[in-house]
Amino acid sequence: MRYAELLLNLAEAANEVGKGVESLTQLNNIRQRAGIENGNGNYGLDAGIESNTNSMRAAILLERKIEMAFENKRPVDMRRRRLYSTINGT
Repeated sequence: MRYAELLLNLAEAANEVGKGVESLTQLNNIRQRAGIENGNGNYGLDAGIESNTNSMRAAILLERKIEMAFENKRPVDMRRRRLYSTINGT
């Protein structure tokens, strides 16, 4: 397990229990380690994202998709979030 995956798991769990600020902090830690510039204070994330659980969930899933691109984690994420039906249109 990589450190980035651990931070993403923590961010996802924090978001699901309503701790958006902690979730944003973990995403910022990942993006800072990746070398993304802190232009708007949120390392490229939208301002106020921590107050919207659905937007934060989408940001975390996108970050997982990018960070774990070649580690075969995407199918597990899709199954866990029940997103296969949204891809197939059913």
